[in-house]
Amino acid sequence: MLATSGPRREFLHDVLWAQYCLYLSVRIKDDFFDGQVGNRRILALPELSHREAGEALARHFGERAEFWTHFRTHVLTSVKGIEEVDALQRKKVQARRAFLRGFANTSSIFKIGATAVCLASGRRRALPLIGTVADELAIGTQIVDDVRDIVEDLKRGRFNYAARMLLKGKALRNATTKRVLQEVLDKLISPGPIEDVIEEAVRHFRRAHSLVIELDLPELKVVPLVQEAGAYMLAAEIHQRRVDRLFRQQ
Repeated sequence: MLATSGPRREFLHDVLWAQYCLYLSVRIKDDFFDGQVGNRRILALPELSHREAGEALARHFGERAEFWTHFRTHVLTSVKGIEEVDALQRKKVQARRAFLRGFANTSSIFKIGATAVCLASGRRRALPLIGTVADELAIGTQIVDDVRDIVEDLKRGRFNYAARMLLKGKALRNATTKRVLQEVLDKLISPGPIEDVIEEAVRHFRRAHSLVIELDLPELKVVPLVQEAGAYMLAAEIHQRRVDRLFRQQ
């Protein structure tokens, strides 16, 4: 898409650095809302990372460039997405669509690097499709993460997306965390239910892959495939735990 020498090399370096800084910004905020970081003083770090990203990109985009509208929109969408998902995990409602929308919104900030490259290289028309690819990858990745964190989240009183899908159709409003945790553990032991949740993530990765083919970006094709492989590795890991548990009981 862009040559990788001279000024263009500097541009790509700054875009990658800015995107990494923005990743740190979102990650720290997300960890704080998840309760993994308790000290509020750490919230100063996201602001510093955000400022660093802005300074790196300002070397290539003027003050009034269209890029900054996209930049501000994606940052705001991600911040709101983090808050949305945090609130949803505390509520005892199914809210499937709201969760998926929240996953995509939380990762909106990761579209900033692609936006910078598309606008600088004259491929503005590719932005909607690239945005959809990013959304599909974000949703699939977060579903897999929720499967990994399902027990830990429930112990902290958080009903994540994977837990809700395992308990599909069951009333959560009056359920105690202890009862829900036991039901989820029973579902994890039984072959099928958790694999269905992982398959949902795989469907999002496959949609992303088919869209990448439309974009004609060979370098990007491997990303959804790697994520899909990771999802199936998680399914195999869960199955192995079942087998080990069965042998221990005999």
